Amino acid sequence: MRERAEVAVTEECVPNIGERGRRRRIRNGIAGLLAALSVAAWAWIGGERSWWIWPLLGALYTYSALGFFQAKEKT
Repeated sequence: MRERAEVAVTEECVPNIGERGRRRRIRNGIAGLLAALSVAAWAWIGGERSWWIWPLLGALYTYSALGFFQAKEKT
């Protein structure tokens, strides 16, 4: 049997994107959020009651959140 080697976990994280990539992800996050808010406002004001609005909003909010989280974590 092989002995298990201990793995050291450090707090240091080496970012794999630069400042330009972070700005792009923040910009995409903002664009996704604005798109989601626009669709939500359109649906609310227009009284839209179709089923397809929920998956669309979910996808737009997810896209926005991913952009913000990736920029924050520098990944």
